[in-house]
Amino acid sequence: MNIVLIGFMGCGKSSVGRALAKQLGAWHLDTDQEVEKREGMSIPDIFAKKGEGYFRQAETDLVKRLARQRGRKRLVISTGGGLPLRAENATYLKEIGPVIWLRARPETIADRVGPRLAHRPLVAGHADNLIGRIEELLGQREPVYADVADHMIDTDEFEKSSHVAEKIIEELGLQKT
Repeated sequence: MNIVLIGFMGCGKSSVGRALAKQLGAWHLDTDQEVEKREGMSIPDIFAKKGEGYFRQAETDLVKRLARQRGRKRLVISTGGGLPLRAENATYLKEIGPVIWLRARPETIADRVGPRLAHRPLVAGHADNLIGRIEELLGQREPVYADVADHMIDTDEFEKSSHVAEKIIEELGLQKT
């Protein structure tokens, strides 16, 4: 079974994805890293040089390809925070496997992303009102996340990524390898 992790930046999708893949003996794929590798540049550079629309299409192309390949490898997929916002992407994600929404409070997100704002194009220019910007984006995205997700886990409740991974395994009724 493949597992898809969605949620806002700073909610732990990448770190939880790595821990979950390790516990399940699966492969981990981070869509942001995969797009960066295919494009040969960082996400901030893609946004600056080619635009957000180009980046979003690259995400769509990737998840479409993953949906067609499901079953070939056991994957844990950590998505970029905006990936599920396109309706077609949400459809592909559901085809890949159960979708787990990782969630955190705005203050937690700000603490996690604050030190690396330059790497987060949607909040990079908002250091003076980071929590306000996060709340604005969450207001737009959370209804979509809720609609796409099969399960929701609040990552604020856990001390370590491995603990969130264990909760996902429990929620899905899986066994560790």
